[in-house]
Amino acid sequence: MLDLTFVKKHLRIEHDEDDTYLSFLLATTTAEITALTGVANDASAPERYKLAVLLMLAHYYEHREATTATKRATLPYGLSYLIENLRQS
Repeated sequence: MLDLTFVKKHLRIEHDEDDTYLSFLLATTTAEITALTGVANDASAPERYKLAVLLMLAHYYEHREATTATKRATLPYGLSYLIENLRQS
C-alpha cells in the first residue's frame, strides 16, 4: 500500500505544506482506481495498481485549477492504459 512519504518522493516534494491535500488525494485516487478496476487496495494489489494510483494522484495534484468546456486536462494515456489493463486481469 502507498503512504504519504512514498507519494511525496514520487512527486519530488520536500515540504510539508501540502500534506493534508496529498493525503486527501491519496485516499480519493485509491478509491477511484479501485472503483474503476475492481482491484482491491491491499497487500496483493499488483505494482501497476500502485502506479495507476500515483499517476492519477500526480495528475490531480498538477491540474487542480478549475476545468471548463474549453479548458480541460485529460488523463495521461499511460494511466488510461493501466486502468484498462487492470480491468482485464
